[in-house]
Amino acid sequence: MKKLLFVLLAAVLLAAGGGWHARQTLAPFREAADAAWTDADSAIRKRAELVPALIAEVERYTSEEQAAVRAAEAARRQVTDGQTPEARMAASDALSSALGRLLLAADRYRGLRASSAYRRLLTDLAAADNTLAVARQGYNEAAQRYNSALRAFPQNFYSGLLGFEPAPYFKVTRLR
Repeated sequence: MKKLLFVLLAAVLLAAGGGWHARQTLAPFREAADAAWTDADSAIRKRAELVPALIAEVERYTSEEQAAVRAAEAARRQVTDGQTPEARMAASDALSSALGRLLLAADRYRGLRASSAYRRLLTDLAAADNTLAVARQGYNEAAQRYNSALRAFPQNFYSGLLGFEPAPYFKVTRLR
């Protein structure tokens, strides 16, 4: 009886120790992924903030590109309304596509292309895109480290019980 009690106690302590170790191992990786997501989310929002000025500038020169303007406005709203990282990632992708169509349509107007305000907005948009690309890469690297730690032994036994879920990757699809 004492031997059985000792074995049970040892098993409970081993399980508790494994859970504690898994939590101590995974928490820093999750925090790093969350911090990297904050940077990426900030870059997504900064790019979205440029859209109203870009739309206003395009509308000053043309009223014929309403479909592209409405698509860009709707995509920007998706970015600002997105509640989860996955929703923001999808919205960012939709915004990239909508901006691509808007810029393609706007490129047909010589007066718009010559506008210094439009050229400045394009420069700001390019800088925002570069910042987002760097932030996306940093997030994906942090998510990969976290997800790898999550799948490693013994964390893979405890991760679900402790509330650790895999981090989504921030993928970019081709412009449509």
